[in-house]
Amino acid sequence: MERWHDPNYLLNIAGERTVPIEIGSQYSNDDWSQKLMKFRDFVEQNICNEEASSSSGEQRAAYLAQQHDLFDQIPALRADIAVPDYIGRTDARPRIKAWFGPKGTISPLHTDPCHNLLCQVFGAKIIILARPEDTEKLYPHDHFILSNTSQVDARQLDYGRFPLARDVRFYRLTLHRGEVLYIPPKWWHYVESLSPSFSVSFWFE
Repeated sequence: MERWHDPNYLLNIAGERTVPIEIGSQYSNDDWSQKLMKFRDFVEQNICNEEASSSSGEQRAAYLAQQHDLFDQIPALRADIAVPDYIGRTDARPRIKAWFGPKGTISPLHTDPCHNLLCQVFGAKIIILARPEDTEKLYPHDHFILSNTSQVDARQLDYGRFPLARDVRFYRLTLHRGEVLYIPPKWWHYVESLSPSFSVSFWFE
């Protein structure tokens, strides 16, 4: 909660490491891609220099997200994390994921198969949730790779294309620094960064 607010601390530990970065608005869109870059370059271009990057019409959102096991690659960062005791009692090896990026990064409305504690280290995120019982009303993608992802944009609901979404009760909240949100298995959740943000999620059985 203290060290990771200092970009110099992160750069000293991980600056020269090469990491995969997601490029594009969100992984379910056609403009999404990935590229390798040094952690230092990612931080300097997207976190330290966020105002300059956001003013450029050519630069798309860049996100260091859960597809990469950052904490396995950089043990010094993993050493800064304490697993909550109540997770350890049921799962000795929870999966710990990093979510690090500038304002505007998005995870579209989707589900995960396990329990999830989403912990906000710094920055803020808007979260929109929906119950598993509403799955058919949220129009999951047909392709098996995206079958856990909704076609519905939770921030801008299009009832013309997705009329059944009218009957879905959505739950909205803002997750701030130092707060933790528990997301049960199969619950739908949309996540958008309202500022430069670092989150850590614990996925556990």
